[in-house]
Amino acid sequence: MSSIPSAPIVDQIVLVVDNDPAVRASLQFVLEIDGFVVCAFETGEALLACNVLPQKACVIVDFSLPRMNGFELITALHDRGWGAVRIIETPGWGKLNLNRSVAYDE
Repeated sequence: MSSIPSAPIVDQIVLVVDNDPAVRASLQFVLEIDGFVVCAFETGEALLACNVLPQKACVIVDFSLPRMNGFELITALHDRGWGAVRIIETPGWGKLNLNRSVAYDE
C-alpha cells in the first residue's frame, strides 16, 4: 500500500490504482521518469483509506478492479468532495485509453 506525501508537493500528484502489480509498477516508473510524484494503490479501498486526499490530482484507474470497480471509486471520491479530479481510465489490459476520461463538474 502506498501513502500520499504531505504538502506542498501533494497538489501535483498522480495516483495510480490498478490491481495488476506489473501495470502499477510500469505506470509509476514511467511517470516518475517524467518528473511526476506518484502514489500507487492495489485497490480503490486502499486509496480511500488514506486520511488526506490531495485536492488537485490525476487518478489513473483500472475500471476493471475487483470488489470496488473504477466507476464506484470515482463515485466515492466525488462523494468525499473530490469531484474535480482528472480521471484517466485503463481498460484492465494495461493499455491507457487517453481518449476517454471521466470527471465530475462541481
